[in-house]
Amino acid sequence: MPTMLFAALRKYAVFSGRARRKEYWQFILLSVIAGFVAAILDGVTGLNGGAGRGAGVFGSIESLALLIPTLAVGWRRMHDINKPGWFSLIPAILVVGLVLVVSATAGIAAIAVGGFGGVLGLGIISIVFALLILASVIWLFVLTVMPGTSGPNAYGPDPKGVDTSRLSEVFS
Repeated sequence: MPTMLFAALRKYAVFSGRARRKEYWQFILLSVIAGFVAAILDGVTGLNGGAGRGAGVFGSIESLALLIPTLAVGWRRMHDINKPGWFSLIPAILVVGLVLVVSATAGIAAIAVGGFGGVLGLGIISIVFALLILASVIWLFVLTVMPGTSGPNAYGPDPKGVDTSRLSEVFS
């Protein structure tokens, strides 16, 4: 069990191959525990900048340290279900899109109307993007809990080591 818990960290920046559900979710558990420990350390040491100010020093270090392995294990998890790795980035892409659209819309509305006349349109756009982000997060969660493709797929051999592609030969 401990070796599997750190499997994603051993493959720190490996975006090729496949990651089983077990590897993915154990890494997520490890990340959550590391986040709690970092938050506690930030609170105890007073390095969190006060209540409501976001991540402190330890939280920021933890987030930066786990960013690449989080992306890599998500990428490999998508490969395990025979999907392109970039599918794991769809929620982040939508968040960046929301920020860009809201920024552009707010700027255009302020210039065109000379004030806050475009707030209603901005609100509708924000709601639509928020719903898209929520839907993509739910969709990504469903993908991560799906069983991987049995046997080899376009992204490599089955990480469970079971090749079911020859079962018909064995039982015929």
